[in-house]
Amino acid sequence: MTTPSWVSPAKDPGVTTPTTVPVGNTEKGAVSKVSGNTAGEKNSSGRMAQRALSILNLGIACLMVAAGVLTFIKILTNGDKDLLHLLSAVYMAMFGALLGSYEILWWMPLPWLNRWVRKNFGFLYGMRGKTVYLVFVAFLYFSLWQKKNSYDKTEIMTMSAGSALFINGLVHVVVLFRYKDLVNSYKAPSVGYDDDIF
Repeated sequence: MTTPSWVSPAKDPGVTTPTTVPVGNTEKGAVSKVSGNTAGEKNSSGRMAQRALSILNLGIACLMVAAGVLTFIKILTNGDKDLLHLLSAVYMAMFGALLGSYEILWWMPLPWLNRWVRKNFGFLYGMRGKTVYLVFVAFLYFSLWQKKNSYDKTEIMTMSAGSALFINGLVHVVVLFRYKDLVNSYKAPSVGYDDDIF
């Protein structure tokens, strides 16, 4: 049985190894200089964009979890026993927690969490998979919208989370099609995945 490509951490194709080139000769030997495109030279703007998207995703994940929990509490306190709305609120919180779990791996290397997320939700480890996820979950939030004259704070938070997700998904789509070098240099967190998990 072959292992899917998303299971193993990808090498960063945009990074080349520096080479040592002799610059000149002195009495004591050749003076060497490091040349070539190092990770710091070529991908610094790419890393900054990845960090900005990660911070944006973390903020949206917090909004998603808050909207899910508040919707769940509102359903229970209002006496609304509609199972569909209750499950939707649980899913909203779980989808937010999943996105937050993945994005926190950029900032806090947690080997056990990285192994679990990569094994069960490997589609998040690529730009395309994460973009589809963001747009899909945004439509889930919009499907909970009920047309009426006034909205309470919980419904406004749910719509805000869905709108932020959709806009963030569109930003990811623009990055996918406009900035190919950023997509090619995208390197998912791989800390802790070197251990054998199977």
